[in-house]
Amino acid sequence: MIKNTSQSDVLLISASKDEFDVVLEAESDWQFQKNSRGFVCHTREIGEHAGNKFSITVAHPTDEKGCFAPELVSLMVNEFKPRCISTVGVCAGEADNVSLGDVIIADRVFQYDAETLRDFQEGKVKGEDVFHHISDYHLSPLWSRKAEDFSSDWVNTIKCRRPMGIPSVSVQPKVHVVSMGAGNPEKEYPALFPGIGRYMQEVFATEMGTASVGTIARVKNTDSCIIVKAVADQTNHKKKTPFYFYAIEASYRFLMAFLEDNLLLQPTGYYFPGITQTGDMLPTVSAAGI
Repeated sequence: MIKNTSQSDVLLISASKDEFDVVLEAESDWQFQKNSRGFVCHTREIGEHAGNKFSITVAHPTDEKGCFAPELVSLMVNEFKPRCISTVGVCAGEADNVSLGDVIIADRVFQYDAETLRDFQEGKVKGEDVFHHISDYHLSPLWSRKAEDFSSDWVNTIKCRRPMGIPSVSVQPKVHVVSMGAGNPEKEYPALFPGIGRYMQEVFATEMGTASVGTIARVKNTDSCIIVKAVADQTNHKKKTPFYFYAIEASYRFLMAFLEDNLLLQPTGYYFPGITQTGDMLPTVSAAGI
């Protein structure tokens, strides 16, 4: 069935084809959609009663070469006018603080380049040249507290079998609300987490794609934005480890459960330091630029 409505409460962006496929396979009621701009995506409704229903659209925007295209996310926001922008998928986790399969909710996003970070450690560049993107996205204090205290019942909705027999891996995933780095996996190196840890605390995960989604949500003045990933590896956030597909579904299942409980209760899911003091209300700002 082709659905032609062009508005959705939640726009869920998949940075990879694997993430997109796992999300589609997780539900049986996705409806194929292709709107007037030619955007190909899938939609569904969540909630049993009129007072708590919301619609969600999942998309994997790519360019002509099949690569993730953040610029198309901006156009999709213009078209679908979502109340919330989100992304799910895999990340690499810092081994001393998170386990494989754990869910990471980004309270801040730090965009880094591994080569520049290496130069910083060697004293060739200044810290402000490495960490200047740290304030692009912050999760609101209210949503942060709710995520930390969220019931673990959502774990029971994961259908993918959890890999077993791996030392130091907990029986079920834990939830961490921490800072997340966004970078290029091809440029990773072993000293990444120690290098970042010298400058800022609680960066326990790295991945790709989050920085652009958070920035677009900020520029477009979207009510809410939440970035959810799960740990598939502890050195590279793109490698297909035994936890790869489990981690994708785990991040998606947490997001769905969290939004069902919180999206319609909280008008704003993120804030920008220096603009609002409480983090619970988003002021009107210009949406020009993207």
